[in-house]
Amino acid sequence: MGKENFNRYSLKNNFMKQVLFRLDYKGVLDIKEIVEVFQEKHKSKFETFETAYHNHVDVELTNINDISDTLSIPVKEIVKQDIYRFTNNTFSDDEVILDISKYFTTLTIKCKNYKTIDLYRDFFAEFIDLLYKVEDYISIKRFGLRKLGGVVLESLDQIPQIFEKEFFNIDFEGNNFTSVKNNYVDILEKSEPKTPTINYRRSFEKGKLLNEDGSETVAYQVLLDFDGFLDEQKLIDSELVKTKNISTIIDMTNDCLFEIFKMSVTEEFLSKSSK
Repeated sequence: MGKENFNRYSLKNNFMKQVLFRLDYKGVLDIKEIVEVFQEKHKSKFETFETAYHNHVDVELTNINDISDTLSIPVKEIVKQDIYRFTNNTFSDDEVILDISKYFTTLTIKCKNYKTIDLYRDFFAEFIDLLYKVEDYISIKRFGLRKLGGVVLESLDQIPQIFEKEFFNIDFEGNNFTSVKNNYVDILEKSEPKTPTINYRRSFEKGKLLNEDGSETVAYQVLLDFDGFLDEQKLIDSELVKTKNISTIIDMTNDCLFEIFKMSVTEEFLSKSSK
């Protein structure tokens, strides 16, 4: 069939079940006003709201050091800001967390049955539109879309059935060694301008699973982590600042991440996941 015939809507089963939208910005004068306007407009979409500091909430997928570098603002300035957290969403079956802060906003999704992110794309685009309407001086510095996921396998022989060998080098048997752990990182860009930069991470680790009877079974975990982003210059070049068409930016980034997903896995796996 060929990998080119598979698209984001083809897959019925996808293990990339953690998704993170991230927006970094400057120029917000009153973050409380944004939160108040958001609550007025989207009150029915979340059942729980809380205010907390960074050391009191879990922001495991949010890289504060990266935000600091992007905004040229000290980490201590970023972490002292309140986080306005919305949880227990009512518009999907997934676990969704929206964190709003003075310098960044993240939407974190832990998918129960991953299909597409279109629902969250529309929601996040609507939120960014709200930012522009409330804050006249806001300046978007970075937009990012990150996807993470993996599988746990019982045999090394299963890995090349799912993942392309050229991106997962675990075969050292010819040298009388066995790989027990590795971690690969590449930074990828397409030749076309105005397209996202992708942090392409994949890792492998040998471990043990604890069975119900207390015995242990050898297992192998393979993880994929795709982080696509556009910096301020690419956002300007793509005319996001002028058109505020974030949905197009999200779709373009998402399409790039799916290209890398297809590149990483075998055609056999894509075919089975589409049935």
